[in-house]
Amino acid sequence: MGTMEANDDVEIEKDLLEAYRLDKKGLLDLGEKAEFRAGQILYYEDHTPAGVYLLARGKALVRRYAPTAEGRQREEVKAAPSFLGLKNFISQEPYAASLLLTEDSLVYFFSRGAKADALLRQSLVAHVPSQGGKKKVPGR
Repeated sequence: MGTMEANDDVEIEKDLLEAYRLDKKGLLDLGEKAEFRAGQILYYEDHTPAGVYLLARGKALVRRYAPTAEGRQREEVKAAPSFLGLKNFISQEPYAASLLLTEDSLVYFFSRGAKADALLRQSLVAHVPSQGGKKKVPGR
């Protein structure tokens, strides 16, 4: 999909969360629903993303196992609702961290292809400013 500007993924996630709040059922119908137990790993660092995850219920810990330049592991807590793996999915780069579910969780998966494209289209149409009457889509 090409390169994105630094804040494009943040804006797209905000737009997707807004779409989730406005049309929860319509958005969830695009994904595959799965329940996970606390302690399960949803994806691993350095693996190639196959889609986008929506944490609809629960909490997760994003953990980078490879040490940072300062020699520390990086950790970040994500709480529902949250889209996970979005930046890597859009950039088509391997995950920079692993995702460990810290609570029993309800997750929707939007696989690469029609489902993820439909999900992203909901955000991109609302997200991208008009230029000369045309919508500019990041990476296109």
